[in-house]
Amino acid sequence: MGGTGARLRVLAIEPFYGGSHRQFLDQWASRSRHQFELVTFPGRHWKWRMRHSAMSAARRIARLASEGAAWDVVFASSMLPLAELRGLSPEIARVPGVLYFHENQLTYPKRGPGIKDPYRDAHYAYTEFVSACAADALWFNSRFHHDDWFAALPVFLRRFPDYPELDQVAEIQGRASVQWPGVEQDKAGRMGLDVDRPRTITWAARWEHDKNPECLFEALRLLADAEPCSNWRVNVLGERFREEPACFERGARDLGDRLGEWGFLSRARYLETLEQSDVFVSTADHEFFGLSVVEAMLAGARPLLPRRLSYPELVDSNERYLYDGTAAGLARALRRLFDEARCSSGSQDERTAQEVIALAQRFRWSQRVGTLDDALERVARSSSTPRQRTG
Repeated sequence: MGGTGARLRVLAIEPFYGGSHRQFLDQWASRSRHQFELVTFPGRHWKWRMRHSAMSAARRIARLASEGAAWDVVFASSMLPLAELRGLSPEIARVPGVLYFHENQLTYPKRGPGIKDPYRDAHYAYTEFVSACAADALWFNSRFHHDDWFAALPVFLRRFPDYPELDQVAEIQGRASVQWPGVEQDKAGRMGLDVDRPRTITWAARWEHDKNPECLFEALRLLADAEPCSNWRVNVLGERFREEPACFERGARDLGDRLGEWGFLSRARYLETLEQSDVFVSTADHEFFGLSVVEAMLAGARPLLPRRLSYPELVDSNERYLYDGTAAGLARALRRLFDEARCSSGSQDERTAQEVIALAQRFRWSQRVGTLDDALERVARSSSTPRQRTG
């Protein structure tokens, strides 16, 4: 549980209550010393959520307030138009507010060719900027995310014909910080797997272009060509959608009997699969934190991650767990691991598992909940009245 400070009444607003957004909010609220009241909307139609959620949330807030509810601080994801909500909700207009960036619409990559909606609508990125101006604190889920957004923001604002409000960038950056999410993992990871079994590789991500699945399947093809007799298999996991990159169908066909688990798994089966994995790989071109990586590390799987995005932050820039981000580089790294395993009695696997578990401990909820609770309390204490906006 959290620390021993004040117990706040928290109004938590999540316009996209699904996936990692829901997981983070539910897990924090269940562990926090603070009292959370949730206003949420289903995790679908993200563009519509960013359009309507301020109006819809304002109506719910008015109803709760009429029943006697009051709050010390508002906590919302960056999908909420916070400035609109403050204008529509006199009940919370003077309540300090935190805006949490799980992701953002400013630096999220555009869709690839041949997929619908190839151009990002700048309106959503600008909505996030205005929400940031209205927030008393901005929290980013990684240092990479923080730096990426603030590097891109002035470039984005200069695109507009006049009144770019560039002076606001430094002002809101002064209210920004990095607050890692907590990660729940029921078990402490596995030890003592049979060294004679197939070496197991796991990849887990949304089946979309920004996770770069083409790199995965190309790396596995190179690995199979170089190690035709090696005893290895691969799990390809993740949420699937109506439109998915064609490489998945080809990849499943090419992998044949090397293919293990495929697609979306129940939570219990997913964690069991991680515990049975030797290596967890990512090929992503886009990642603001890396929840699946941390879950795999807590399960004892060795991460093998591109040397980019938030990944160095997750492994303390330890080069043992990074590769150059190319398919050829991933194949070479996997071959090196297999060579090490052939020369090991299994004790090295056990030591590596314990090392990565220890490295990921700082992300456990037991470590994060008190930090997040205290940070929320600081916002409530230091922002008892709305800030005078400049510009």
